[in-house]
Amino acid sequence: ERIRDIHNRPHLPVRSAAEKCERTGTARGGSAAAERGGYSVLILMKRYWLTPEDRYAELNKEFNFDFDPCPFPLPAGYNGLEVEWGKSNYVNPPFRKEDCVGGGMTAFIHKAIKENRQGKQVVLILPVFAHINLLLEAGAEMRSAGRFPFLDTETRKPSSHPHPAALFILR
Repeated sequence: ERIRDIHNRPHLPVRSAAEKCERTGTARGGSAAAERGGYSVLILMKRYWLTPEDRYAELNKEFNFDFDPCPFPLPAGYNGLEVEWGKSNYVNPPFRKEDCVGGGMTAFIHKAIKENRQGKQVVLILPVFAHINLLLEAGAEMRSAGRFPFLDTETRKPSSHPHPAALFILR
């Protein structure tokens, strides 16, 4: 039997109560070290970011979601990476792997690709830089450029740490 989250979206019940996950649904959190009087103080900044109801309703109207692998509140022991997803999925993943058992945003993207290859629809909402949104809103076509080493301007030697790149084409 499926249970429902605060958006009344169904998700599978917990399969393993032994799993511990401190992230609750679409949690975002972090930590920062601050120097105070010679002491290093760890400051935990737990923040939870939910999709606004009106934005979710707009997306749901278009995509008719039947599953959310990152529900809020998150049942104890639940891991959205280990359950089978629905036919139409809304995913607002944790930003960092520390926010959940199993992994963060990249792990959920890998899982989304796997689920999509099984014929399932997946809509992910992910943070991007402002300039990416500007290009997409202007109608840019986006293509993966892969991972390749850019060349040093002086030596023409390739970078030792290739980064993923994308092409944005404005026609």
